Amino acid sequence: MTNTESVICFKDLDGNFILVNQKWMSMFRVQLVDILGKQHHGDYTAEIAAAGSKTDRMVQEKREVLIFEELIPHDGRMYQFYVTKFPVFDSNNKLIGTGSIAIDMALQKQGVEQLTGLRDPITGALNAEAFGEMAAYEFVRRGRYHQQLSLLMIEIDDFQKI
Repeated sequence: MTNTESVICFKDLDGNFILVNQKWMSMFRVQLVDILGKQHHGDYTAEIAAAGSKTDRMVQEKREVLIFEELIPHDGRMYQFYVTKFPVFDSNNKLIGTGSIAIDMALQKQGVEQLTGLRDPITGALNAEAFGEMAAYEFVRRGRYHQQLSLLMIEIDDFQKI
């Protein structure tokens, strides 16, 4: 959870933080030691905290995933998050808390814009540059998990004429 731009946290049934990731801590300017086991609403208003608690309760009552968009004012700008909240169960299927993963929509849009240069403008298919980037990633992953890897690339010249 350290190498992600997503804001991630887990809370127990009383709303005390069990786990937060680095992005959460930096966004709300808090240290891990100051947040674990506590209810803390960080660098945002009581209204936003109440809305967060309300969606936590909804997830706990329904025991199902809740997906929504949320606007949060922070550091003088408005953040738009795509939020997934979900119930957390122990090994006996007993509800123990709520998890939350929030993706900053501005960062997601930047990623999409970067990807458009990796796609053929006519077909939308990934191009050779995209293949190279994905292959490099998969080679590293293959080594990490000690798995075999097969790659296939088909280059069709003058594809537009087909």
